[in-house]
Amino acid sequence: MTDLLIEDETNEMNQSAVVYLSRIPYGFDEKAAFEFFKQFGDINGICFPRSKKTGRSKGYMFILFNHRGVALECAKAIDGYIMFRKQVKCAVLPENHEIIESKFVKQPRKFKFIPWKTIFALRFNKNQD
Repeated sequence: MTDLLIEDETNEMNQSAVVYLSRIPYGFDEKAAFEFFKQFGDINGICFPRSKKTGRSKGYMFILFNHRGVALECAKAIDGYIMFRKQVKCAVLPENHEIIESKFVKQPRKFKFIPWKTIFALRFNKNQD
């Protein structure tokens, strides 16, 4: 009986899990997140959604951990953590959540911020012939 309980616990701990991190501050990107969350355990990938128009962060990210137990400990430690004057929220997604592996692959395209307001102002203020 106890062997079955131990086996169930080890299977649960060996499953990969996704941590949802919201309210992240400006400047905290994939590289910084990977270095920061590496202290908790092995990371399979980071999904960092960005705006298609501006290339800026949407304010949240997903981190894929190898083990569910590590993800639970990470979420417990980081929830309510103050980072760059912002209080970060962190939670582990439920087990029945479908993990899309393609979202956690590093994107080869670099995002570049385009100052749309400045471009518009320069076009608007240009001398007319």
